[in-house]
Amino acid sequence: SLILLAAYRQSATTSSEPQPPDLDQPESEKIESSKPESPKPESPKPESPKPESPKHLLDRVVANQEKMKQWAHHAPMNHRHKYLLVEAEKQAVLGQQAEAIELYDHAIAAARENDYSQEEALANELAAKFYLRWGKERVAAGYLQEAYYGYARWGAQAKTTALAQTY
Repeated sequence: SLILLAAYRQSATTSSEPQPPDLDQPESEKIESSKPESPKPESPKPESPKPESPKHLLDRVVANQEKMKQWAHHAPMNHRHKYLLVEAEKQAVLGQQAEAIELYDHAIAAARENDYSQEEALANELAAKFYLRWGKERVAAGYLQEAYYGYARWGAQAKTTALAQTY
């Protein structure tokens, strides 16, 4: 769902940029065969798939959220923070800042409460990006610091390096 929201945000702002990979493509088509293939005659390249409309992407996010809501109901310790984070991203994309703020904070708290340190760090990072897009650098700095230390506790050195270089 986060990938769909990113694609929605991207297609809502511009449609000339590359689109994310097709999530509906079967795994068998994603993995190339390890057998050497005999050379085939050149054929015209297939057309790129048309990008999904922002409405279609949002509809997919809503449908996925319905599933996540059920999972969160039955196993809140495993899924509630994920549902809340996707919902925060959805509200941010839709321009509902107040709702997004509350949902980011609830997602962070739920991830922390259930010892999902990597997802707590991710929620902090996404909240920081939300505040940066909104022009609230001082608020974003606190979330970025929490994300950095969360990734460090998890042992994600490449991620901490990337955060330090980017921000």
